[in-house]
Amino acid sequence: MKVAVSDVMRAMMRLGFQDEEIYDVFVAMGLPGEEIELLIERLRREFEGVEIQPLPLHISREVTEELKPILKEMEQSLAVKLEAISLKLELLKNQVRRCLQPRE
Repeated sequence: MKVAVSDVMRAMMRLGFQDEEIYDVFVAMGLPGEEIELLIERLRREFEGVEIQPLPLHISREVTEELKPILKEMEQSLAVKLEAISLKLELLKNQVRRCLQPRE
């Protein structure tokens, strides 16, 4: 089976690889950089012409995995802070109610 460079590039674009990443891969394989640039530009225009949306960036999955623990910690911290704010608001409401009650 013979696979064309353009087919591999299309697949990489569909998977969310950035043009620079695609360029680096093919230049590292020994293909001429100028030809690679032209092919990437042509394929990118082709993608835009038919409005093909890339799948989520392959890097985004890795970044998301790295950020999950940090986001979880932030979520817990925010929950604690929101609970504290809620309690303070309840105390303020009670104080306002006491102030507004008619005095005997």
